[in-house]
Amino acid sequence: MIDRTKSLVWPETVDPREIWGDESGVFTPWLAKPDNLTRLGEALGLTLEEPATEVSVGGYSADIVATNTANNRRVVIESQLERTDHDHLGKILTYAAGLDALTVVWIAKQFTREHRAALEWLNRHTSADIGFFGIEIEVRKIDDSRYAPRFKVVAMPNEWTKSLPAKKLTPTTQAQFEFWRGFRDYASGHAKRIVPIAPQPTNWMGMGIGKDGFGLNAIAAARGWDSGEREVRAEFVIYSKDAKHHFDQLNEARSEIDDSFSPKPEWYSEEGVQQRKIYFRKSVDWRDPDEQEGCYEWLVTNLDRLHEVFRPRIQQLP
Repeated sequence: MIDRTKSLVWPETVDPREIWGDESGVFTPWLAKPDNLTRLGEALGLTLEEPATEVSVGGYSADIVATNTANNRRVVIESQLERTDHDHLGKILTYAAGLDALTVVWIAKQFTREHRAALEWLNRHTSADIGFFGIEIEVRKIDDSRYAPRFKVVAMPNEWTKSLPAKKLTPTTQAQFEFWRGFRDYASGHAKRIVPIAPQPTNWMGMGIGKDGFGLNAIAAARGWDSGEREVRAEFVIYSKDAKHHFDQLNEARSEIDDSFSPKPEWYSEEGVQQRKIYFRKSVDWRDPDEQEGCYEWLVTNLDRLHEVFRPRIQQLP
């Protein structure tokens, strides 16, 4: 057996300031690019889209304001390539209030103990739908290799680690929340491409696919569109302003796309409806505990496959 341990080396840590130099002129535009924003979303367990940079808030400007596709609410992202300071702590609170954002992401080279404690305090004493993330941006390299950035989560909302209060939910929404919590736990150990977000008491969970206007949905429906029975669906969704045009472009390669799957997916396009979908469906009582792991496996397998097939194709669309 070849001993490969002799070739192991520890990566070198690089100061982020050496790579990006300036927050507003270099780092913010870099982070707002779809692939990089997707990477940040994966670290957070969120799907982030529609980023806007240098968004005016009174006499100040928020670095990035994106949309959380799970609830269509604003996410404020503020960054600094130094240790955290009181100035930026004040900024994230000002931007959250001024933009009515439910999620705040503070990125820095290093978090002081005091500022990490401040985020943890905010997460403990605000409602479950409001969350503050602390992210340390790291850069590594080995010898003369390319630089590799990493988002390290050092603070996160309590809602990401605790259940929603049962007394606020109906039996149906409680079942939905429990289903998606189990799905996220299963996917974290089995999914190869998708990154589920925090569970919510709804019948669907949205996930990113690396380009604005496109996404993936996992559905746990009380009634199927035509069967009237409970079902789960794995969907590739187009919701851009040019959804019909993009769907038609993909439809031109439908035979080739269908051959990438077994069985073939269903294609949905209807006049007067903005969204277009390509999806799989399975009739199953997803509320039955004995059926749930099978549902999770089916959803992960099909969502991963949809991601694998459609992500490279949509990157080529205008």
